[in-house]
Amino acid sequence: MSGDSDSDDCDMPSLVSNGAAAPPGAQSVVDYDEDLGEEMYVDGLSPALDLFSTKKFKTAEDCLEHCKEVHGLDLAVLKKRLSMDTFSYIRFVNYIRSESPSPGFVMSLSSAAKWGDLKYMKPVIEDDPLLMFNFEEELDPQDEDDENGFEIDISRELNDEIANPRNFHNQLSTASTCSTDS
Repeated sequence: MSGDSDSDDCDMPSLVSNGAAAPPGAQSVVDYDEDLGEEMYVDGLSPALDLFSTKKFKTAEDCLEHCKEVHGLDLAVLKKRLSMDTFSYIRFVNYIRSESPSPGFVMSLSSAAKWGDLKYMKPVIEDDPLLMFNFEEELDPQDEDDENGFEIDISRELNDEIANPRNFHNQLSTASTCSTDS
């Protein structure tokens, strides 16, 4: 009988992990399959077309990073300022693709009214990788530096000064009067 109990302890691979750590450098089959699946998925997508030019990128993430670095389009700032959700983001991308506004104009907007129409829910580009971008999870405005909030306030003040030059002139003359009184 003792021979039978030894057969229970043979070196059979277990189907369920026993909690032991994998040897250094070993990659689990599940991780490998997930990486391979994601790589195959990305390779199967059409290239992501830049929102403001004809440049193409392998992934939506690369495209949006380019938009931020080159065009100054900061989606995290827009998401926070305009309280954008996934549907607003989809309309936003299709609005830019159909109307071709400048990045500066888009960043200066204080509301999402320009792309609020439901007609922007229809993709301008079939299977557009930017529309498949996980907007809500990938862009977390809490990760951004607090400086962005100051930049927004400054740009809004400048926009107000441009829109209302009399108010700006009045504030300027009041400030100069106060400084000469000192």
